[in-house]
Amino acid sequence: MTGTARTAEVAGVTLAFVGAVAMGLYAVRPFVVGPIGPDAAAPVIEFQRLLAGQQLEGYLSQTSKPLLTVLYGLARIGSGDWRSVSLLAIVSFGAFVAAASLLAYRIAGLLAAAFAGVALALSPELLRDVTFAYGVSWAMLAGAVAGLAVVRPQPRYGIAGIALAAGALARPEVLAVTGFGLAAVVIAAIGGAAGRWKARAPRTWLIGLGLLAIPILSVHDFLLTGDPLRWANIAQENSAGGVTRGLLGMLGFVARYVLHLAPLLPLAGIALISLAMRRRWTEAIVVAIVPIAVATFFIASGSRGTVISNRYLMPINLGIVFAAAVGLGAFDVPVVRRVFRPLSGRGGWGIAGAVVALGASVAVALAPSWPFAPGIRASVAAQRTREGNAERAFAALSTSIGSVPAWRGVAPPADPETVVYIPAALRAQGIVDLDLPLWAGTKLFASMVDPANGLPAPGSILYHDSWADRPAPVWRQVELTEPAIAGRLLLTPILADGRAGIWIVRVEAAPGTDPPAPQP
Repeated sequence: MTGTARTAEVAGVTLAFVGAVAMGLYAVRPFVVGPIGPDAAAPVIEFQRLLAGQQLEGYLSQTSKPLLTVLYGLARIGSGDWRSVSLLAIVSFGAFVAAASLLAYRIAGLLAAAFAGVALALSPELLRDVTFAYGVSWAMLAGAVAGLAVVRPQPRYGIAGIALAAGALARPEVLAVTGFGLAAVVIAAIGGAAGRWKARAPRTWLIGLGLLAIPILSVHDFLLTGDPLRWANIAQENSAGGVTRGLLGMLGFVARYVLHLAPLLPLAGIALISLAMRRRWTEAIVVAIVPIAVATFFIASGSRGTVISNRYLMPINLGIVFAAAVGLGAFDVPVVRRVFRPLSGRGGWGIAGAVVALGASVAVALAPSWPFAPGIRASVAAQRTREGNAERAFAALSTSIGSVPAWRGVAPPADPETVVYIPAALRAQGIVDLDLPLWAGTKLFASMVDPANGLPAPGSILYHDSWADRPAPVWRQVELTEPAIAGRLLLTPILADGRAGIWIVRVEAAPGTDPPAPQP
């Protein structure tokens, strides 16, 4: 590569990174609070327990993600602020967009890179995931790094394998990508041995380093729970009682998800056909592997009884966007550039600018885009509101709980009593912010509020947020501005802000009532 080409490549990657980070800051807005979700708070709890050398003292429903345990744990404990976690997530988003743009450029040229950079930077589903500081941006960054490692003139399969292992430590479904990569290596080895094509170098097996994620996940979970396979089973355990689909249902579910990206599918098909016709098999595998592997993983998971939401399928979306970028790049041929020359002047930079503008325009026209996703924008705004409320609520709770039960070096009590009921989506964050043991902070559901039968239990505190709790008539009994008796309970508001939708209520036995009978 010439010095000019290298400079142009670095400039393009830098522009993609800066533009994506700017878009992330605009969408997430981590200026007052870090609007993280429960899957970003849970790793901090795990980091704290690992530092203390003890197991989790209660139930934590989130699937383990050791990469986030380390990164988010260090950030939150080091800074004392969730905004550091949000900023890390935004940086990972920017790095993914930059790496994917570079990968598209090396496979299919500038037109593909422009499409990939703009489409991924404006991806509404990915920006929502980044707002919650979840793991998809980290996993996809690892996948893009692995792709860059194998499309080099001298592939670095060991780097690719290590990158895939890191990705699986952020999202376990990346293990399926490693599995499909190894299947491709096996097929190549069989064909090479049969003389059908040139045999691959033995170093291609280094892709299998991606499986190192399995022992790391197992050790992580063994140290925290004593169960080395918790990471593989927790999602199915959490699905008990949920609506599952079975094999045919999952096939239809994934197919419908893919079809909502219909404008991109022809370009994705062109990408694979073009690469196959030129026998660029490595690039074809890089383009196809994420959507196919992740779809297979979740079809299998859903078939065995795991509840799968649209959010889990996001790597399929991003993989198809990337494939469409490569398909568009197939049109970046000399005849097209000759058409641009009169419009952009004779200089190469002018033609390059016109190509970038075309790629960006096609991306906005065909790919899902933040400006045209009002539902997702509203969801992100609601998350920012919840986190603003949570910051106020946890500040009030920290002065109201009194003596906080210790968890460091202390065995859980035989008959633990809930200290505070927290909206389910905020429970993990509350455990960290209030420095509570897991048994002392319980997810709040409407079914737990039954004053006529003395519930919640006297001596506890209830935190209700209308932005975080599902609507239910029972909440009216705790949305109080002054002390009141409800059934067998005396409810005393600690914080009441109807406009913000926050109520924190101290629960005591009503005068003259007997203590409630023990629950079976």
